[in-house]
Amino acid sequence: MRKSNHTAEEQELRSYDASGDVESIDVRQRVMNIIAEKYENGAADAVPLDARDFPEVMQRVDESPASAASKRTVSYGRILAASASLLAVLFLGATYYWYADNHNQSADISYTVKKYEEIEDPVTQFRIHLKETPPVQPGMVQPEEDVKTRKYQEAKKWVEQQLLPGETGVFLVGKDLSANPSTGSAVNPLHYDSYSDFRANQTELGAPVLPEPAYIPKGYAFSAGEIIPETDIALLLANPSKTTSGDKSGSGAEAYLRLKEEMSVMKAIDLGEGYKLVWKRFHAAGSSSVKVSYTNTEGQSINIQATALHRLGLAQFNPNNLEKYENVVVAGKEMIYMKLLAEVDQDYTQQLVWLDPLQSVYYCLSDSKGSPLSQQKLINVAASMQQSKK
Repeated sequence: MRKSNHTAEEQELRSYDASGDVESIDVRQRVMNIIAEKYENGAADAVPLDARDFPEVMQRVDESPASAASKRTVSYGRILAASASLLAVLFLGATYYWYADNHNQSADISYTVKKYEEIEDPVTQFRIHLKETPPVQPGMVQPEEDVKTRKYQEAKKWVEQQLLPGETGVFLVGKDLSANPSTGSAVNPLHYDSYSDFRANQTELGAPVLPEPAYIPKGYAFSAGEIIPETDIALLLANPSKTTSGDKSGSGAEAYLRLKEEMSVMKAIDLGEGYKLVWKRFHAAGSSSVKVSYTNTEGQSINIQATALHRLGLAQFNPNNLEKYENVVVAGKEMIYMKLLAEVDQDYTQQLVWLDPLQSVYYCLSDSKGSPLSQQKLINVAASMQQSKK
């Protein structure tokens, strides 16, 4: 009988393999072929780069068969120890991902419901309130007013298309630009595809604070961020190099009146039907608003916008369009929850709005039209924003 070249320990291990129902496969020649193909003639001396600093992991051995046999027991011990460590790492990794996924799906946040009442910032008197607006009856709008509104929208869209990202445009539109024309502003936001880029530029540009939600419903991921340049005309004119939110200074209001006079005599663009347009570009250093969106694979989204408060500002909603509205207290913060009637043509289904006097910011958190999200899920997102500020 041919003498075995294996040690007693190896023969015992091989007997365990043979005792199973799985057919034994010798992979040594296949492995050597792959090494030879990769390193060609230098295969015998090839050692991975990350192993050269750890000779105990892989090294070339030139020794007698007797000494090699005496070291096999130690080598097998090291292999088994390394295998056990690898299995432990894989298990811990799987556990971490399981925990992280469930951590994102946190328990529902409790909240209390109150009867609706408006919310006001005591410093700026910025208000969030609901006010009934009577529906427009057919024939009530005068044809001229309808044309004026349409031309204003055309002017705003045209100016937006002329702007570079981060710019604001101020425009006048009307038949007689020197006699009370309509005034407006248009912007081209800065867009970001990664949250890290958005966050870095948000800080650099002094944009309103928008805390990152610690909770987002399963299936949703960050898709876009926007930094919207300053739109307050008086602030742009009062301090064009570095805009800040706050009161409209007397100098800003006076500068605004002067600008209207200067623009009224500028060469105008013909919008048709007797309407003319003039506009001016501004490179705003500040930002009046920021927005982030989280989207799922079905195209549904969660949108969060933060807007700097300004004196005597107003966020107004028509309760005739709402199926449900109420005040809710979430993590100590009072908010107004609104859900649209199904027949109302808007780009969202429900939203939460609230004020932060300390940051001087108005927040609006909404889903998209036809969204499957519940009121509770929206409240969970809002509550996680309050927690992330702490």
